Amino acid sequence: MAQHGQKKRWLVALGVTLWVSFVCAGGATMLFFATFDPVEIAAVATFPMNIDRTSGYSVGFLLFWVLLIFNSCLINCLLTRDPNTDKKAPTEQG
Repeated sequence: MAQHGQKKRWLVALGVTLWVSFVCAGGATMLFFATFDPVEIAAVATFPMNIDRTSGYSVGFLLFWVLLIFNSCLINCLLTRDPNTDKKAPTEQG
């Protein structure tokens, strides 16, 4: 039964991580592309690309989402860890 609770906790943490990173990626995409035009970014890229604005927005959103998944996962792991499992039990001296 404890294993089922552990699996459920893991799924909840995964869902929270994906949702928070999705919302943050949407905000980051809006802020980034309010300043920079994806067509102009493609024009000054190292290798020549022919990309329209919609494709640029989509690729940018996916890149922000992947970046923020790792960031949210790290923060989620740090905030939800059990501090008691990190400590070693004191040794008995006899």
